[in-house]
Amino acid sequence: MWASTSNSITEAYNILSNPDLRTNYDALRYESPSSQAEEKGLDPICCANCSRVTAQPRSTVFYQVISLLLVTTRTPVQGIFCSECARKIGLRASLVTACLGWWGFPWGPIWTISSILSNACGGKHSKDMDDKLLWYNALAFYSKGKLAMSYALALQARRAADSEIANNAAKLMDRLQTAGVRSSSPTLKNPWLTKPLLVSVHFAFLIAIPSSSALRSIKKT
Repeated sequence: MWASTSNSITEAYNILSNPDLRTNYDALRYESPSSQAEEKGLDPICCANCSRVTAQPRSTVFYQVISLLLVTTRTPVQGIFCSECARKIGLRASLVTACLGWWGFPWGPIWTISSILSNACGGKHSKDMDDKLLWYNALAFYSKGKLAMSYALALQARRAADSEIANNAAKLMDRLQTAGVRSSSPTLKNPWLTKPLLVSVHFAFLIAIPSSSALRSIKKT
C-alpha cells in the first residue's frame, strides 16, 4: 500500500512539475465531451485566474526565473486562462524574471532572456489543446442553449488539425443551422492576437537591468 501511495505521489509531482505533462493532464477533462453534452449540460470553461467563463480559453505556460549566485530556478506558471489574465500573468512573470533572474551563473542570463522572450510571444501553448478547449466550449454553450455562441466556436473548431474535432464541428454547425442559427451569424474576434505595445513592455523589462548596469559602469569610468 505504501509503495502504491508513494508511486502515486511521485507520478503526481512529475505531472505538476512538467509543463507538457501538465498540459496533457489538463486536456483529459475535455476529451470526447460529445456524449456528455447530449446526456447533461456541460459547464463552459472558466479562467483559472479570474474564475470567469471564457469562450476562447487557452492552456498557457509562462516562465519565471529566480537566481541566487550558483542556483537558478525556472518555474512554469501554468493554467487555462482567458486572454486578459494571460497577459497580466505573462507580464508579472517577466517582471519577476527581469528583477531576479540575472544573478545566477551560468543559467541565470540564459534562462532570463529565453523566458522573457517566450512570455512576450504569449507563452507556450499547444494548438491541439487549443482546439480541444474550443470544441468543448462549443458543446458546452450548445448544451446551455446559447446556440449563436456555440456556432461561432464550432466554426473555429472546424479548422482544427484533429480530423475528428473538425468533422464533429461541421456536424454541429449543420445541427445549429437546422435549429435556426444563420450561417451569417457574427464570428468571434481572436483575443489572443499579439499586441505590439505589450511586447514592447516585455522587452523593456528584458533590457532594464543590463542597461542600468551599463550606465552605472559608464558613470564610474
